[in-house]
This record gives sequence, C-alpha cells and structure tokens, in this order.
Amino acid sequence: MPGESYGQSLEPWSADDHALGTTLEASVRSLTALGPRSTLDEDARAAAGAWILQQLQVLGLVVVAETFVPAIPDEQGLGHALLESPGSEPVFTNYIVPLGGPADAPLLVLSAHYDTVPGSVGADDDASGVAALLELAARLASDPIPASKQRYRLELCFFDGEEAGYERMGSGHHARKLASEGKQVAGAISLEMLGYFTEAPGTQDSPSALLGPFYPSAGNFIAFVGSEASGDFIRESIGAFRTGARFPSEGLVAPDSILDVRRSDHVHFVDQGWPGFMVTDTANFRNPHYHRSTDTPDQLDYLALGRVTRGIEGMIRVLATKTTP
Repeated sequence: MPGESYGQSLEPWSADDHALGTTLEASVRSLTALGPRSTLDEDARAAAGAWILQQLQVLGLVVVAETFVPAIPDEQGLGHALLESPGSEPVFTNYIVPLGGPADAPLLVLSAHYDTVPGSVGADDDASGVAALLELAARLASDPIPASKQRYRLELCFFDGEEAGYERMGSGHHARKLASEGKQVAGAISLEMLGYFTEAPGTQDSPSALLGPFYPSAGNFIAFVGSEASGDFIRESIGAFRTGARFPSEGLVAPDSILDVRRSDHVHFVDQGWPGFMVTDTANFRNPHYHRSTDTPDQLDYLALGRVTRGIEGMIRVLATKTTP
C-alpha cells in the first residue's frame, strides 16, 4: 500500500475533535432510537429514511428517493423478475445525493446503509457509516469542490436493504440502474462500520490465518478492503487517505475466494465491472457486538470516528480533484 499508516501515538483530541464527535454521536443515537431497521421492521426503516431525508434537506441538498420492490433471479438465472405477489416483498428506498461535477465525467460513489439485521439497532452496523456520510454531505455542501477542478461526478448514496441478502440489496438496484442508463462509475466506496476501536492487544482477527502476521494485533485502525480487481483503486484511495489523515489505516487486496472482501454495498458495483471497496473497522473480526442486540451507541468511539470521517473527507477531495500540472 502506498504511503505509511499513521503509526505514532494519536495526537491529543482537540476542541474540534470533541465537537465533531458530539455531532456524530447525536446522529448515531437519533438513528438507533428508531429501533431495529430490518426487512421485518418496515415502519422503522421508513422512519429512518425520512430522518435521513430531513437531515439532507436541511443542508439544502437535492435528494433523489429511489423506491423499489426487490427483484429475485428468474428460474433460469437469466436476469431479474419481480415476485408474482409484490406485496410479499418489502418496499425499499435508497436516497441518492448528486453533488455535481462535469456532466460527462464518471461517477465516484460514496455510500452507507441504514438498515439493520433483525433485533439490532445497528449503532456500528451501520449507523456509524450513515453518521459519517451525513457529516461528509454537510462538509462538501458548505465547502464544495470547485467544478473546474473535478474529474468525477460525486454521488452520496444512503442504501436500504444491505442486510436483506445479495439479490435484494438497494445498492444492487442502484448499480443495475446506472448500468442500464449507460453510466460509468470510476469507483464505489462503502462506509461499512466505522466506529469500534480498541487498543487492547489480541483484539484483531482476520479472515485468514495467513494474513494475521501482516496486520496489527489491536483493533485500533481503519481498514480499506476489496478484491484484486479493484486493487489499483484501493491503493490510490488509501494513499489519498494517508496524505492527511491522523489515524492508523491498513489495506487488504485479496482474491474473491476470500468472500469477506465482498461483504458490503460495493460488491454490486464490482459485479458490474467497476472498482469498489469498503472502509471498515472489520466488523466481526474485531467488534464482539456485530449483528447483536448489544450493538448500541455506548459501544462506539466517536472521537476516533471523527478522525476517520475527516480522513475520508480529505481522501474524497484528493480523488475527485484533477491534478494541477
């Protein structure tokens, strides 16, 4: 991976760090207060979507609500067809925020999902990602990237249905829609669990015993994870992150045979032939509350989440800006 991880002791938390942490915590608590937001909890998911929409509208952003009934493969596996009884499937809604850029430029997609598994309020999975994405929306709206310098069109996506299974994921619906419209995607970045960190040794596991010796034993870093097909994009992105982030980072480019590299919304963009990866605290390889009722707001480190969010902002600004000759 290019650059070096921020390996020294973290700088003392500043007043700005504390203010940002408070903002992110408020967003996580607002979302989790609605309860579990699974496929079974349609009212809670609808309330969560309405809350996200309200936050974006307060910022004065244009929001496209993309409502759909999930599709399933037909018997021959030759495409997608709606169930015969659409009422038996939930209705999902993605919220898409276009942030401008050259009309003919490819998209740079940044996403988080607001649904959960049954029985969990999903503070880390993925209210932490939603909180970060809302903060990024606010920062990019108040201090937009100059259009004359952009090489991509930036799009923020709040996806529904990530926990509902591959065929029903809102990211799949959106990626297929972009492909059908002939759009091009330069890269898709999924913010998938950003808030659980610990300095305790022996707290970080990995999807393969072969990888263990190459990564820290403490879960005190943010990870950039994807498949070999997206390797160049991952390396470019983590290099951009490391130019200004004040937080440790690690990268993993692995074969698709390691299925854990496909465990978020970026997978549907990858399956369309576009590069993508997830930024993650590594989920169950670190967080003992993953997919449990104990994934609650009090388990997260909001000061660390703020540093990660600022690092992602800097990364996006680098990726989306033309290099000055």
